[in-house]
Amino acid sequence: MSVYDAPTLLMKLAGLGAGLIQIYMFLIWIRVILTWIRIPGTQLGNNGFTRWLVKIVDPFLNLFIGVGWLRKGVIDFTPVLGFALLSFVQAILSIFSRTGKLTWGICIALSMQILWQSIIAFIFWIIIIALALRLFFFYKSGPAPITLSRICNNLTEGIINWTQKVFFNSNIANDGHLLIVSLIFVVVLFIACRIGLYRLWAFLYTL
Repeated sequence: MSVYDAPTLLMKLAGLGAGLIQIYMFLIWIRVILTWIRIPGTQLGNNGFTRWLVKIVDPFLNLFIGVGWLRKGVIDFTPVLGFALLSFVQAILSIFSRTGKLTWGICIALSMQILWQSIIAFIFWIIIIALALRLFFFYKSGPAPITLSRICNNLTEGIINWTQKVFFNSNIANDGHLLIVSLIFVVVLFIACRIGLYRLWAFLYTL
């Protein structure tokens, strides 16, 4: 083997690793979906495939189960951390498999990009949707679904209280106005963060 064969071999191994991680992430998606829906014969542990899936996927997901701030009542967002970590490793391997090199700038940019796309942007969208639903239910005639209303309230309580203190100086505000201001603020903050981060990533990729 010549000295020029090693980088090519490493690039191929990196590409293989990226592909295996992609398959594993797909299995995690199946595992998560099976906890959301009930398909006859596919409940976890009822057949050979689901038992195998649990053995393969759960040890990894259990590493993040103690992250309390990603658990809101019956809603569990901790698998997002697992996806973020796997996405970062996959992106590193994919870039190396194509270019044969990595820089600190690329690694930092990738870590920030994965963190944004997998966790922060995801949380932004959840809050935006929850605020929009609360606003819809506020102006909608008739009672809102109790379970959905409770979930939306739990997800947006913090931002609503913060908006009350910052924009209304702790004065009592109309619930509709409070929801509108909160929704506008979160959307503007989301757009500003996205624009700023994309410019920062473009700079880091050149380092």
